[in-house]
Amino acid sequence: MVEFTLDGRNATARDGELLVHAAARNGVFIPTLCHDDKLDPYGGCRICVVGVEGASRPLPACATAVREGMAVSTNSNVPQL
Repeated sequence: MVEFTLDGRNATARDGELLVHAAARNGVFIPTLCHDDKLDPYGGCRICVVGVEGASRPLPACATAVREGMAVSTNSNVPQL
């Protein structure tokens, strides 16, 4: 298991788990449009972008694997559509 922070709360994820799935298991819904579990993730629509501490830009939750110690914000100043 991987431990990370999601909107200021402690959360866990499976090794290699995509952020969109880990967030859902931890009670946080991240909307998606292009994501389909049957396809390889590519983050094309950008609906699911989240803030990740240390990242130079918002990252797509559907194509980003959770890392140990990652700090993620789904309610930051990322532009809302």
